[in-house]
Amino acid sequence: MQGNVVARSIKLTGQIDNSEMNASDIRASTVNASTIRGSKLIGNEIEGGIITGTLFRTAKEGRRIEINSNGLTAYNSRGGEAVSLGQYNDGGGLLFMDDGSPRGSVYGDREGFHLGNMGPIIIRSVDDATYLKGPVDFSEAFVSGLALEVGNIEGLEKTLRGFRDDIAEMRGDLFNGLIVNATFDPVLGI
Repeated sequence: MQGNVVARSIKLTGQIDNSEMNASDIRASTVNASTIRGSKLIGNEIEGGIITGTLFRTAKEGRRIEINSNGLTAYNSRGGEAVSLGQYNDGGGLLFMDDGSPRGSVYGDREGFHLGNMGPIIIRSVDDATYLKGPVDFSEAFVSGLALEVGNIEGLEKTLRGFRDDIAEMRGDLFNGLIVNATFDPVLGI
């Protein structure tokens, strides 16, 4: 038979070595193999050290998370992209979407840490203050709604007081030094 066996019903005990088995249904409590090939693996749990694949997802459609070579993407219940985490300009990026339309992004690269949005950006701390630490550059910004008083800017009040005193002193010197050897004419009033 050259090693070929055809059987409609068979019960085997023992070990099958260096062979390939093609079957429509294999039932076993444990399968030990170096490679298992198939179009679909159905089960409750996969356990292993490394799992490699082109797409991992929590559901076929609707609300789900997918992981592929581009990164991790979360979808809303309508199947539209909601959040995408991946690589951007040789750095990491987080993109916020509204049914697939970009709304905002956070990413870091060699240039720095970037925060962008299609609408307003609101930075708010609900329970505590919001702090900016380190140098802050407003040279390319247009600032509105900022109410600063002289006393709020360190050293400005003292500097302005010094300018005021210097101007008053120069003004006094100017008026006191302008009129020299003048006489008063009572008829003309000068």
